[in-house]
Amino acid sequence: MQRRLPNSLSEASSSVASERVRVARELHDGLAQDLAALGFQIDQVISQSDIENSARTKLRGIRAGLSEVLDQVRNDIFRLRSDETLPAEQILQNQLQSLVANTQIKIEISGQVFYNYELFRIIRELTANSVKHTTCTQITIRFSNADIEFTDNGAETDIYPAIGINGIIERVKKIDYRFEIFNSPKKFLLSKNL
Repeated sequence: MQRRLPNSLSEASSSVASERVRVARELHDGLAQDLAALGFQIDQVISQSDIENSARTKLRGIRAGLSEVLDQVRNDIFRLRSDETLPAEQILQNQLQSLVANTQIKIEISGQVFYNYELFRIIRELTANSVKHTTCTQITIRFSNADIEFTDNGAETDIYPAIGINGIIERVKKIDYRFEIFNSPKKFLLSKNL
């Protein structure tokens, strides 16, 4: 009886991992593709010359919201596919590499990395913003106790979209952290409230 327990646990663990991959595939092949197609259709309508400016503005707002939802679905797909038995630094590195895969941007992570789902989502959002909205070639993430410092070497005049920053602020509040933005040099600091 005791000999079968490890096999049963192993089988259960394998079954859970298989189910996570299956759900991730279903989300990718279904919902994520449908959202991407819907976004493409909205883009086509926005580009039409006979549409009124007020309607175009509203559609751009809808498109931005749809993009956020699609990013969240993609993040969740990635999370489902992540091997949570890996060290926290490797999980974070894997997540961020998917964002910079087709760029020349290098990522450096230092310090004792600790896993926190919300913090990893915030770091992913900051990384995505650096990729999309800056001219950076280097992103540096430093973990120090419960604090995280995020910097990129893009121009100090690079502007991050308010909608992304607002999402970060909402996440920070949920986990009792502070979010500070510094301009010279440009960096973001996540600090645990004491």
